[in-house]
Amino acid sequence: MTIAAGFVHRDGIVLCSDTQQEAGASKYHGAKVGIADIPYGKIAFAIAGHADFAITALQSCSAKLADVDPKDTITVLSEVLDSEYRRLVLTHPLLKEDHSLPYWLLIALWQEKTKSCSLWVTQENSLHCCFDPFRAVGLGTDMANVIVRPFADDALMFSEPQALTLMAYMMARVKDTVPGCGGVSQYISIRNDGNASSLINLSLEEIEKVSALYDKAAHSLLLSMNDDDDAVYNRAAMGFISQALAVRENWKRIRRTNPEVRRFLGMTNEERLRQQP
Repeated sequence: MTIAAGFVHRDGIVLCSDTQQEAGASKYHGAKVGIADIPYGKIAFAIAGHADFAITALQSCSAKLADVDPKDTITVLSEVLDSEYRRLVLTHPLLKEDHSLPYWLLIALWQEKTKSCSLWVTQENSLHCCFDPFRAVGLGTDMANVIVRPFADDALMFSEPQALTLMAYMMARVKDTVPGCGGVSQYISIRNDGNASSLINLSLEEIEKVSALYDKAAHSLLLSMNDDDDAVYNRAAMGFISQALAVRENWKRIRRTNPEVRRFLGMTNEERLRQQP
């Protein structure tokens, strides 16, 4: 069932997904995000659930939207997604027995005419615009909401790097905790200026690696709040600060000493995209 999520920030939208896919008794990894140019502008997506069915639906959408008048984009998109979900899932002979058949789509649209982005989500065969700045789909939704929802009111003050950091932390905790969610995290950025690209970011990988340590240190600090002994609280506070500083220094060391990291950080998003295997 996996996890996919979208976050609207001041400069555009970030989509992310894990890469774990399952079929019967098999588990494998594959891409579940993508970008395409359409007459409307650009479309980006992230999927959760039955990957093959979701990709089939998206391929049908891409084919239909390639020649659609921009003003008819949402109507055609809704019609195709409705038709494909009914065909692939709702009329499937094993629908009642096989709970792996459903899928969800998160869609980010960039409209060339207005130079703006919007976030859309499917629920079964319906498509609707998200008025909240954050939306998650898939089995990891509840955990994702616990982590990201407290920041929703401040979302439009977030820069893209801040949004990516929050999403990386969320993805790490979901993959650590929720069955069926795993593999490498993938990120796509679609911006109000029309730039759209897949992102590889080594700093996001570092955030994922240390997220559990941060959680433990933060929880230790919280649990010590109710202790009457100030020394206990002070030790917890210093422990949290020490952990944060150690991680920061480690990342600075990596940037100083690893030529591949330095080269990567100097690339544009388009150059980083070309470095993907």
